[in-house]
Amino acid sequence: MIKLVVIVTVCFLTRESFQLNFDGNSCLQPAPEQNKEPDGHKIIGQSFFRLELLTSEYDPNANEPFKLRPITLHHGISIKKILVQALLVESGRTIGSWESSVNSNFLLINCENEKDTLISNNYNGEIINWQANIEQISSGSKIYFRASIIGSNEELVNVESKSVEIINSKNLAKTQSKNRSKRDVFDFFKSATEHCGSRRSCYVSLNTCDVDPKTCNFVLSWEYDGQLVNFELTGLSKAWIAVVLSDDRYLGNDNIIVCSRYSETDRLSIDHYYKKKDDSILYKIEPEDHLKNKDISYNANEAYINCKFSRPKTVDNEFVSDLSKPHFIYVERGAPGEMIVEKLNRLFQPSESQVEFARNIYVSTSPRSWLVKVHAILGIIAWVFLGSIGILLARYYKPLWPNHVLNSFRVWFSFHRSIMIFVTLLSLLSLLFALVELNWGWSSNGNDYLHSVLGLIVIICSCINPILGFFRPSPTSYLRCLFFWCHWLVGVVAYYDIHRNGFEQIGCSELVLLAVIFLGYISHNS
Repeated sequence: MIKLVVIVTVCFLTRESFQLNFDGNSCLQPAPEQNKEPDGHKIIGQSFFRLELLTSEYDPNANEPFKLRPITLHHGISIKKILVQALLVESGRTIGSWESSVNSNFLLINCENEKDTLISNNYNGEIINWQANIEQISSGSKIYFRASIIGSNEELVNVESKSVEIINSKNLAKTQSKNRSKRDVFDFFKSATEHCGSRRSCYVSLNTCDVDPKTCNFVLSWEYDGQLVNFELTGLSKAWIAVVLSDDRYLGNDNIIVCSRYSETDRLSIDHYYKKKDDSILYKIEPEDHLKNKDISYNANEAYINCKFSRPKTVDNEFVSDLSKPHFIYVERGAPGEMIVEKLNRLFQPSESQVEFARNIYVSTSPRSWLVKVHAILGIIAWVFLGSIGILLARYYKPLWPNHVLNSFRVWFSFHRSIMIFVTLLSLLSLLFALVELNWGWSSNGNDYLHSVLGLIVIICSCINPILGFFRPSPTSYLRCLFFWCHWLVGVVAYYDIHRNGFEQIGCSELVLLAVIFLGYISHNS
């Protein structure tokens, strides 16, 4: 009768309130509900405990138990008492059974199934084992572990582990492929984002990443345990993936943490760098890089890198970011042979808002500002379309309509002049949008700096040529030849620079080559 009462009490408390009084003496308060910010981001209290999974998948045919270990994340709080269960993700029901050695202080309880609940009133840090047979659970299902923990501070904390996929080794060997399928990517990122905004803060590649994991490229998550900020970075890459922590929206004077795989030796590393504002060199922070608990792995079949590291919020080093202050964050991935600084200089676009690392919020990468998009669209319309038409009119259409005039000028010249004036006006308007985006400042970061310089040259040239045209000498003047070559040279410089500037910025160097060929052909036939 007593055993029956114990079983019913444990099952009821576990399933309904999940608040357990393990020794019958403590009066435990209900866990606080989650709050929400006005913008809908979730804020949750930090957990001092975690269920550490020693493997990421479980095969019932392997005759090996699944191992996990409850750990504390706070150096001043230890685990005193614990209750653990394994549950199916799909249904939420308990599954499998726990193992306990002769010398263990664990108590095994029958809740829904035999030995499906494990209790310890004097936990000593040992690894606990769980197992299930293939009749109980099917391949492809997922489980997670749930625990109620009473720490040395006499407070109850409820924690959940990441999900664990159930595999069948007998079928896996037949279906394993080197190429990652869409379903593989879906499951992979679904697992990586399932706790975003609840137990962990996240920075993901797209707003839709948690809803449609097929759109994910990377996930950066973190949690603060009171002393360390614990990061986990996962992304599709065969070479490297990096996170930038920036005080402002511009690249420079920032920390960059790079998780690398060297394909020649398959060596994996996690390195901490500092990038100066006006320098393209990454300076490695050493000998003490201030990164703790470093762990990195590479999945060759699905081609992704996963790395974990921890960092104190503040350290006594002027080159290490102070995480007690809000930061912009940015994640970039690279293929073998791609240089980190070069790609960051070209594509750096940080999070839309700053992140406080002691709070759990869900962050998505910000799309390019609409001001930047309008700046690019106006530049393309002005030079790729109108500028090219203006050049072709001046080169090939002079012989046409020899007996016709338009506004007292030859037809080709009237069109050429009108089009190139529009090119100048659109170029100035494009510059205005860029200045508004930069708060009337000047970009000084890597490729952005070069983009600004070349863009300024284009603006100057596009303003000079109409002025030269206004003061052009008469056809019989000896200065006419000088005017022609000056007008041609300024136009060619502007046309080349705009293509070099625009298409290199988006990584289309082949279009720059086409512009050079176009100018060469025009010049050869002039």
